[in-house]
Amino acid sequence: MSRYGKWETIRELGSGGQGVVYLVFNDDALHEPVASGLTFAITGMAKPWRPEEISRLAITLSEQLAKLNHFPPPYFGALKLLHGMVESADVDKARERIIREVEALRRVRHPNLLWILDANLEGFQWFVGEYHERGPLSNHPDLFLGDTLRSLKAFRSIVDGVAKLHQAGIVHRDIKPANVFLATDGRLVLGDMGLVSFVDEELTRVTETYENVGSRDWMPGWAYGMRLDKVQPSFDVFSLGKLLWSMISGKPILRLWYWNDPDYDLEKMFPGDPDAEPVNNFETLTVGI
Repeated sequence: MSRYGKWETIRELGSGGQGVVYLVFNDDALHEPVASGLTFAITGMAKPWRPEEISRLAITLSEQLAKLNHFPPPYFGALKLLHGMVESADVDKARERIIREVEALRRVRHPNLLWILDANLEGFQWFVGEYHERGPLSNHPDLFLGDTLRSLKAFRSIVDGVAKLHQAGIVHRDIKPANVFLATDGRLVLGDMGLVSFVDEELTRVTETYENVGSRDWMPGWAYGMRLDKVQPSFDVFSLGKLLWSMISGKPILRLWYWNDPDYDLEKMFPGDPDAEPVNNFETLTVGI
């Protein structure tokens, strides 16, 4: 195990070309509310209290033990650690992207956007975001399968979060099921802003000439294999259309923009669903752009 600030690593959650993500635990937070609560309950029950007071202390002890079994943030977090000079193919680009990701997460607070809990951008660069133990939406392909209305209700919250990003001058650029996390309360939470682009006067982005500016199967076809001088919010709108299609269809990938191909058409996949036609119209406006 390794320690980064107040966070101690538990296990690796995943890795990519620029960094690795760990499940981490904030034991400093444990020592305060939980430890004090346990101490109060355990020592209190050893005293000669009246039966009703013992019952109250037993409830307190039960509540504190429950917290030990399932901590909400900030007890657990997902720490993203930038690879060192040897591991990373382009450490300067990786450093710039992690700085931009932290900036984007700090700039906008929304219940359907990942919250940042801690960060260190000096030396070994890392940051800690919320940990959602149910994992990404890509791990739950059947969650909204064939339920168009339920999909739309959940999808609306993601759209609202992305709208807040756009209002803050931020384009996510990598919206897909693998980057949408499922919270314990059922919320969908958009994270992983490593490809984020800021719509500002400097046209800031970290993309090389002819480098795709998003994930191949989720980005607009008109953005393939090129460096866009200015990434517009319409980039995310296209990806949102594909995300909604994936939620309803239960399929991991929609090839290019073939949402109305017989093999991918929601009206043909779920005949008799009255909500499929409006979604197809939405796909026409988004994936069809």
